[in-house]
Amino acid sequence: MLKAFFFIIISSKLILIKVNRKFLLYYLKDTKTQKIIFEKAGTSTIPDLNHNDFYSIKIPLPPLPEQKAIAEVLSDTDNLIQPLKNALPKNA
Repeated sequence: MLKAFFFIIISSKLILIKVNRKFLLYYLKDTKTQKIIFEKAGTSTIPDLNHNDFYSIKIPLPPLPEQKAIAEVLSDTDNLIQPLKNALPKNA
């Protein structure tokens, strides 16, 4: 079972937030999120994303059942796309 928990400190209070791992994975893999990550990482030869920059990324968190539903739809879509990608001719 995929489960994840975030510990967040807000005004000196520790808060536990439940997050669906698949939802979080899809969010972090999203093109817009990747753009934000790369912008924060900088443009040096070896981009570096420090903890503060990573933690400053705002992640929208709908209720857990909605996160699960979103993740399932995206996973089902990926499962439909993968065989089509595999059927494409490979560039040699």
